[in-house]
Amino acid sequence: MSFHWSYGEYKKAVDSAVNYGRDRLGLNIIESIGFADNELQLVMEDFPDEIVMALTAIAIAAKKMGVLSFYKEGDVFYDDLIKMYLDGDHLKIAKILDVYQRQEFFEDIKVISKELGVEFDFLD
Repeated sequence: MSFHWSYGEYKKAVDSAVNYGRDRLGLNIIESIGFADNELQLVMEDFPDEIVMALTAIAIAAKKMGVLSFYKEGDVFYDDLIKMYLDGDHLKIAKILDVYQRQEFFEDIKVISKELGVEFDFLD
């Protein structure tokens, strides 16, 4: 399996879209996160195995901006993210990430897990 984008590229794309939404379009932080999610929808549709990387990158951007904790059960983004982790999608994709991407990916998931108060399994 090859990737459309690396995990780092997803993070850069999300950060770029969030900044564009905030700085150029005048959106608030939550709207900017939604804008980034919308910007990645076509990529996620074309590369469904990579959705977990895209959603993780969006969650980390939300954490950096101090709004990840605003997402709760019942929010589509929250529910999709948690379901992917509980289903082990992060473990499947991590098996084929290089060691550096896997480390960054898992570190970010641990931050998300702590912020949301939900535990997920990790590869050793």
